[in-house]
Amino acid sequence: EKNTGTENNSDKLVNDMRQSTRETITHQINIQNIIRDKQSPTKETKRTVIEAMRTNPPLIPGMPIFGELTDDLLMKVFDTLKKYGMDETAHFVDIGSGAGKPCLHLAATHTVASITGYEISGELWIHSLRILTELLQTDQGPHFSRTYFAHANVAHAESLRHATHAFSFDEGFPTTTLEKMGQIYKDSPHLQIVIAYHHP
Repeated sequence: EKNTGTENNSDKLVNDMRQSTRETITHQINIQNIIRDKQSPTKETKRTVIEAMRTNPPLIPGMPIFGELTDDLLMKVFDTLKKYGMDETAHFVDIGSGAGKPCLHLAATHTVASITGYEISGELWIHSLRILTELLQTDQGPHFSRTYFAHANVAHAESLRHATHAFSFDEGFPTTTLEKMGQIYKDSPHLQIVIAYHHP
């Protein structure tokens, strides 16, 4: 297998992969080491999501930093999750889901058992619910029927329970929260992979 050992090698999706100290998490991947993909699906459901996000911008003054990935990079994240077992039986969670973009794009382009976004900001959580409600009322509504948004601080949880695949654009998270999330990932009995900006 050809391997140049550089991040510019398009055949190498992950440059820095760490095994968890518990067997329940098989892989931890850093978002910064996922290579951008120039191609992405052009499904009607994805166009519906993009339009809903565009017409409902989260203009909330004074909000703390929150990350947002490009559509192409999101698709690369999802493709990586699929390589590590994300299928129709998977339970996906987004920690710090913001206005809901990753969850809604996943619902539009992949079939999984459930999609749950956790957001600590009440304003952003309400905003994500508003967009989800709009999408459920379109012709593409059935694609989003297994998508949920919760107003919660996951750092207070003991584990992610049934989650099998976790994602978090955790840039801007306090150090104490990052440390707590690392423990929660390890204590989640069904979690197979975590993709995060910082290593859990």
